[in-house]
Amino acid sequence: MLILYLLALLVLIFIINSRINNRIIHPSNILLIVYIFSIYLATLNIGNWKVQLHQNTFILIILGLISFILGSQIPTIVIRLKRGKTKIRTKYRYYEVNKYLRIFMFLFQIVTCIIAFHFVSKVVGGVSLTNFSAAMEKYRQMSAYDVETVSLPGYLTQMIRVSNILIYFIAYIFFENYFYIKEHKDYKRNNIKRLFIATILMQAFLSIITAGRFALIQQIIGVYVLYSIISNQNNDKLNRINPKRILTVILGGFVMLAAFSGMRGIVGRTNESDSFDYISAYVGGSVPLLDKAINRNIVDRDLGFGYNTFFPFYRLLHKLGIVDSHRRGNLEFMQSGKLNGNVYTSLYIFYLDFGIVGALVMQFISGVIWSVIWYILYNRNDFRKRKIILMLLYCLHINSIALHFYSEGFYSAIIAPSFVLELIYIYILYKIIFEVKLRYFHEKI
Repeated sequence: MLILYLLALLVLIFIINSRINNRIIHPSNILLIVYIFSIYLATLNIGNWKVQLHQNTFILIILGLISFILGSQIPTIVIRLKRGKTKIRTKYRYYEVNKYLRIFMFLFQIVTCIIAFHFVSKVVGGVSLTNFSAAMEKYRQMSAYDVETVSLPGYLTQMIRVSNILIYFIAYIFFENYFYIKEHKDYKRNNIKRLFIATILMQAFLSIITAGRFALIQQIIGVYVLYSIISNQNNDKLNRINPKRILTVILGGFVMLAAFSGMRGIVGRTNESDSFDYISAYVGGSVPLLDKAINRNIVDRDLGFGYNTFFPFYRLLHKLGIVDSHRRGNLEFMQSGKLNGNVYTSLYIFYLDFGIVGALVMQFISGVIWSVIWYILYNRNDFRKRKIILMLLYCLHINSIALHFYSEGFYSAIIAPSFVLELIYIYILYKIIFEVKLRYFHEKI
């Protein structure tokens, strides 16, 4: 069947690409790995889902991924033309974090959790251990994007956003300290370790109490990529592609997906299928649904330039009274055999707005942007302010590549007004954590 040829061809492309970009965290390798995994799960359900991939879907996926890869080769080509090579750092830094700063970061997150819990409890009429799952189901139904009978207050939304950014600052300091101690065989205490663990737990709680797991998955991906970037800095071979490294990523992915499935009851998901079917539908179902959506042409194309890709911008224009409509809710549900869902990969959104040529252009541009940033982060051997900020932004949004097979998350994020607030929060937190405290506590932050 055509989907089996698609899987085989993507594996071949990955092997070729990994010889050129031989680090597993390179954006093009991340993109290929997740699509291979997604399509592999789809092949295991060919009979149940009645998968019959059409030629136009096959072409869109292959050309779309190749366009991204070609875009990602721009930095490599430039380096080779200049006869240059990437540089790595020679040492790590150790940050002794002042206790008042640690207390501030901890209290901010715990207060955010308390306010979020109080708000949700008030909305659903009380939350306790006995009715937790039912309460989360009720809240999820009330707060779904296509319903929105209730939404988080503006101040709480911003507190959660800041809390989400804080985890990357804390993780950055923790990983720097960890590798410094390991490199120097120093028995210094990594005094942010407890805060790092507490932050992970609080982020998990925030994800659960707001009846969603997607944000938690995004954070896990981002923190892992941050770890990979920092661990790369003075070891050029550490993150090169090898069977052990690929196996580690696959096993980590399975553990994350198992947790994702196990949490469904807690966050109010009533799906009672077994874990394999549940995970397969989420991860492997998007390509068969993409095929159904493309070949049914379910949405009018004449809604405006980038109507679906840039929907946060259209939503802002609608609030300002400049346009008459914006995309409301999720895409239409599609069915393929026993499979039912409404996510069809990022490629579908691009195809819907710009056609196949436009989709390839959008993919190429994405490849250029992500690979240029990756090269800057990996190549430079100093961690100045601009680079740390760029690294945190990269890790905050790399999930849009890791979840490209699921839905679009890059262009819709950077075009959203909230992206400006994100930049402001990152800059302010950087000043507080790395400069203000540094000034008053000398070599401590």
